[in-house]
Amino acid sequence: MNRFLTYNICPLLILLFSITSCVRDVILDAGERPTVVVECILNDSDVQELHLNFTKGASRTEAEPLTEAVATLIDLTNDKTVGQFVKSEGDLWTLNYTAMHEHVYRIEIQVPGYGLIYAEETMPEPIDIFSETREWDVFSSWAPGFDCASWFRGTTFSITTIPEITLIYGMNYNPMTGRHELADEIFTNIPVVDNFNLTGDVYMPELFKASSDRYDMEAAYIDLKGAQKHRQYILIEKQRIMDLIAAYQKEHKGIPYEFIVYGSFTGDWYHYFGNTPREPYPTEGYLVFLSLSDNYNKYLRDAIHFQQIKESTDMSAIYLRDNIHTNIVGGTGIFAAQTKQIQQCANIMSGITMGEYEKYGIDENGNHVQYSE
Repeated sequence: MNRFLTYNICPLLILLFSITSCVRDVILDAGERPTVVVECILNDSDVQELHLNFTKGASRTEAEPLTEAVATLIDLTNDKTVGQFVKSEGDLWTLNYTAMHEHVYRIEIQVPGYGLIYAEETMPEPIDIFSETREWDVFSSWAPGFDCASWFRGTTFSITTIPEITLIYGMNYNPMTGRHELADEIFTNIPVVDNFNLTGDVYMPELFKASSDRYDMEAAYIDLKGAQKHRQYILIEKQRIMDLIAAYQKEHKGIPYEFIVYGSFTGDWYHYFGNTPREPYPTEGYLVFLSLSDNYNKYLRDAIHFQQIKESTDMSAIYLRDNIHTNIVGGTGIFAAQTKQIQQCANIMSGITMGEYEKYGIDENGNHVQYSE
């Protein structure tokens, strides 16, 4: 079993929640000033990003740009000022700094003509997770009369430590756009996940003619038969899964609790060719385990719920509502935090076969290589 690396490549808002820095339509009475909109999601990359805007009055075609501000990040745990954000392009302000896990931060923003705008948030702890890809497992009873095999039982995961809130979602590479995009569906055999974003469908493995002489039929991820499908992501709460793990290990004499995640993923990424971790190649898909701060969890629950109601992917529309969670004092928006770890996903339906291993290897210098066809 191999431990994955944690890659600090978290953008301001992950693709899953690509909330464009937007403005909020409000009806302003004569003489009423617009509200300052703050968007800042701390992460464990080396640059922090802040978006500052004004709300837009209903009588205006566009909001007045917010160009003057002093935005300061303070580490309350160490009782020191980290630094000030520097104005960049458009509404973007940046600060060269890596947020520290489990530290409490405060952001203070001064805008001419306004009182102090501020918020506080705690950086979550990272998740510690192991994974491995299983070989063939035989399930004779699943399809009577056949020796039925699941090609790679799947990538299994086991958790050592987990933060209060974790999201799991899949990213696919789209060759048409040249970008990674959020997978539509995801499901798992963990029985204690949050079910507020169920699609209403369940997973039923497909049986198809075996390509191996060892078996009559093959099927994908038999262990997940009957699993409820979730829209875009799975949400795990720490207390519920840790209670599950403790009960499982007590019953099974300390054996680690393992689970499987599958969904509408394509473009397999096996990180450990040559028995050492590597980052995914540009065209490979992967899973993301995203640890959320409490405020980010509340904010995204409201935003995704509103998105589902509207059946729209335009997340910028959330600022048209007044019931989206905000922790900004003296303004609106969100100051939150996240940590991210990427993991492999083995996908039988992608057409990958055991021969795919021959496309990868380690060169004479110990570097991972992808061989040409």
